[in-house]
Amino acid sequence: MNSGDEERVWKEIEGELDAGPSETLPEPAVPVDVSEVSSDEGKVQIVGEVVELDEKELSLDDGTGGIRVLFEDPSMVKDLDRGSAARIFGSVSSLEEGFELRAEIIQPLDGLDLDLYREVREETKKLENDLKDGGR
Repeated sequence: MNSGDEERVWKEIEGELDAGPSETLPEPAVPVDVSEVSSDEGKVQIVGEVVELDEKELSLDDGTGGIRVLFEDPSMVKDLDRGSAARIFGSVSSLEEGFELRAEIIQPLDGLDLDLYREVREETKKLENDLKDGGR
């Protein structure tokens, strides 16, 4: 790394650089359960089981509820079948009755034990809540 690069890195760390459009980071996808989905969620990621699968949509159940997932490209689900575990990254849209997820990334999770995943996720939430409450 030359001294110019090093100076730029320090300026970035210290917040002194103006991030131009090409330096804007994408919004992170927040892990949520279907039961927690709301219209103001932004980008989310949901892990669950594929219960229905068509050319342009699928239904995903994460154990707390189900959600309709829309996708543009059928090749996004080429490695999925009914009963497959998957993680979906996307944006939430409100409907008259519930929500739907517009998928940006569909990640097959072959071999994932969904029950164990849910158990670990619940324990993680409890720990996060304890930390927010000041360890009480």
